[in-house]
Amino acid sequence: MGNSLNDVCDRLQEKFGLLDEAVKELKEALINAQESLGMSIAEIERAIKQISRLGAECLMAQVIEHSLEYELKKISLEDYEICSEPSECDPYPPYRERLHPRKHWQRKPYWLRTRSNPKKKGYH
Repeated sequence: MGNSLNDVCDRLQEKFGLLDEAVKELKEALINAQESLGMSIAEIERAIKQISRLGAECLMAQVIEHSLEYELKKISLEDYEICSEPSECDPYPPYRERLHPRKHWQRKPYWLRTRSNPKKKGYH
């Protein structure tokens, strides 16, 4: 148990050492940026926040644009085709007359129509 605690402490000290080195490097980089840009640390922090906010806004705009393109591609214009109202037409005539249409003055009278049972006449 003692060995494991010592090992854990050693690992923590190593990680803290690495973190200290990283913090020192970041401080040096910040000082160099401050000198080269001629800005104060507060201005640099504000600029970093503004850059991150603008980046997020640009990403959101791209996401919205892509989603709109996807939705527009999903909608086909054929589904929303504009059709005029159907004109009222006569119901279909019997099958034979549909195949060989006649003018209204050439039609047979109703009582001489073709029947399924030709033995049955119009009168009983």
